[in-house]
Amino acid sequence: MTWRKLALYLFFLFIIILFYYHQRARLTKIMAQKEAAKKVFSVKKEDIRLINLKNEYGQFFLILKGGKWYLKRPVSDWADQTAVNSLLEAIVNAKADKKITPLPQDLTPFGVRKPRIEVTFKTEKASYSLKLGNNTPNEMHVYALTNDQKAIYLLNTSIIWSLNKNLKDLRDKRLLAFDPARVVKVVIKQGKKTIELVKEKNKWQVKKPFVAKGDRDEIEDLLFTLQTERITVFKEGKIKPHLKVNIWQTNDKSPRWLKLELKKDKLWGKSSYHPGSFVLPKDLWQRLTRPAAYYKDRHFIHFNKNAVAKIEIRYKNKQLVAKRQGKTWIINPKGTAEVYELGFLLDDLNDLKYLPEKKTSPPFTSALAEVKLWDKHNQLILNLLYFKEKGETWVKKGKKCYPVKETVWDSFPEKLKEEEGHGQSHR
Repeated sequence: MTWRKLALYLFFLFIIILFYYHQRARLTKIMAQKEAAKKVFSVKKEDIRLINLKNEYGQFFLILKGGKWYLKRPVSDWADQTAVNSLLEAIVNAKADKKITPLPQDLTPFGVRKPRIEVTFKTEKASYSLKLGNNTPNEMHVYALTNDQKAIYLLNTSIIWSLNKNLKDLRDKRLLAFDPARVVKVVIKQGKKTIELVKEKNKWQVKKPFVAKGDRDEIEDLLFTLQTERITVFKEGKIKPHLKVNIWQTNDKSPRWLKLELKKDKLWGKSSYHPGSFVLPKDLWQRLTRPAAYYKDRHFIHFNKNAVAKIEIRYKNKQLVAKRQGKTWIINPKGTAEVYELGFLLDDLNDLKYLPEKKTSPPFTSALAEVKLWDKHNQLILNLLYFKEKGETWVKKGKKCYPVKETVWDSFPEKLKEEEGHGQSHR
């Protein structure tokens, strides 16, 4: 084959490929146009400012307020933004699989004169309405009529489920609205007890009832709980608060607050975010009444894991030694641990915290386990002894003993914990 023929073949191949992609793009565009033509409304959900929804659960009137959706009827309260966005998606993406034109004179068979669901909504430029009537005989579609009254549309029946929402669905059930990353102060008051937590230069401090470095994980977990907890039910009732939580964000002039009262078998609440009272899960009470010691930094081990060049672990009568070699570890005896388990052990040591409850260490017998760390100069970085006495686990560092969680044993390599001849690991 000559170069001239090869060039000609390549030219025709290029033309075929170009034609293929052109046709595919053309078909994609045609399909998109067909799908767009099925849409009942040519409106973007971002442009909608008002919604009036009537369904089997009643009438719901919502307005956009400061960029957020707010319920005006049947109650005045913040709406669940996710639920309203889902509602808007169903409206603006409603597509007619079929339509009946021209509009029949007698609309009675379609049920749109007395619709089971009716929604009206407004943008800054126009108003729209959608009425859902009877299902089609095959139950696959629902008859619908819009404000233009040009046709009866056949919409998928899934739109009924999307629009038939009740107050519980549409009402915001958060306790408070705040951004945990912007919180700079938290105060928890219970009777005469006060816990004050303050973030200074991106570091948490305990200010009351004592002054100490704060535990970032514990405080952020507290904020996460307050942000993600949901109201069980809205219920009118008088609150005589036993506990109050105040939260300040950056530039807040006054705090966002939550008041709680534990009455018999129910936890009642009221907050600055909602106009009325409500009932909450009872376990929130235990979470918010923790002692101040929980928010103090209780880490008692600090080292740079990248500086560790040698690890010695003893568990009962078994022992291993691991030496760093480049980015991996040489472990002896072989098979007593996996390399990733050593990484987990070092991470767990840096995260280890003593328990907040004050305890007196019992008289110890022999240590159940021991961990030693050395650097590349063979200088001892850390030496820990582990004890288990009367169901409690203790770690000794130097002359001090610390009570720790039972889960500390999970940090040890599994093979090392296996009992001789049983294959059972200590838990």
